[in-house]
This record gives sequence, C-alpha cells and structure tokens, in this order.
Amino acid sequence: MNTEQRVITPFETSVCAALSIIGVALAAQAPERRQAMESTVKQLIEALPADRSIIGGKSAHHIALEALIQNIFPERNR
Repeated sequence: MNTEQRVITPFETSVCAALSIIGVALAAQAPERRQAMESTVKQLIEALPADRSIIGGKSAHHIALEALIQNIFPERNR
C-alpha cells in the first residue's frame, strides 16, 4: 500500500472551483432543498473511497464534493 501523500492536481483544483461556483448558485435555494442536496452529496461521499491521498489527509474522491457542500451553506463558513 502506498502511503505517500500527493498535491492536488490542476484538474482537481478546477473541478473543486467549478463545484464551488455551483454551490454558490444553489445557496439561493430554500433551506429544505439545500438540506436534501446535502444529504444526496453525503451519500455519494460515503459510497466513494476515503483514500486520504492528498496532502493534509483529504481524499481525492471527496474534495470536490466537500467544496460543493461548503458553498451550498455559506452561513456555516462565517
């Protein structure tokens, strides 16, 4: 098993950025719709491997989806 951690790639960075922008747009939805979206995204995160391959212990499979959730709920980031 390779335990070496890597830096996020430019492609992964752009996917995170794109999903962050989508999250900002979705933040305008009613709270109950945002909660439903969050639930769906969290189910997807649970289904994907948690490899902790990115420096800082993040999973390459989760970072973009976590960025989406973070921006759907901007009030949590204050």
